[in-house]
Amino acid sequence: SMVVAWKNFKENAITDLVSEINNTIKKSEKNILLSAAVKPNLIESKRRWNQDWSLWLSNEYINFVVPMTYYKEIGDFNNSIQTIKSNLDKKNWEKIILGISTYNQDAQSAADKILLARLNGFKGISIFSYDTHKNDLEWFNPIVEAFGRNLGEKEKYLWD
Repeated sequence: SMVVAWKNFKENAITDLVSEINNTIKKSEKNILLSAAVKPNLIESKRRWNQDWSLWLSNEYINFVVPMTYYKEIGDFNNSIQTIKSNLDKKNWEKIILGISTYNQDAQSAADKILLARLNGFKGISIFSYDTHKNDLEWFNPIVEAFGRNLGEKEKYLWD
């Protein structure tokens, strides 16, 4: 049908763009990493927003993705990471930087999501956004504490 054809066209056009950007970076021979902030449920991301980020990772069109897992409820956050675990090759888990929000929940709830991510094998975390509490840095204490718990030597963060 025309609806399916249009959907496939959009999905392929976005994937082609990501691939072309990757090729341009490689040709430049510069040390540039390509990433994308993506919708967090990788199945819905492809179906609804035409972002086939599991393919981008598998084909190495992109170095890492930041799923915007900005859920207030820990159950919704967990559903998203379980969907990633069930549908993405484990070798690509290290290319996932889970986005955790600070604008819609308290710091302990954000810290709980960091710990849940770790328990599920995800090491990369991005906090969004510093600006929401930049005038009250103590607000971040539970989050900083969560980063400090049970960290192995091999843990890596974007600021390393």
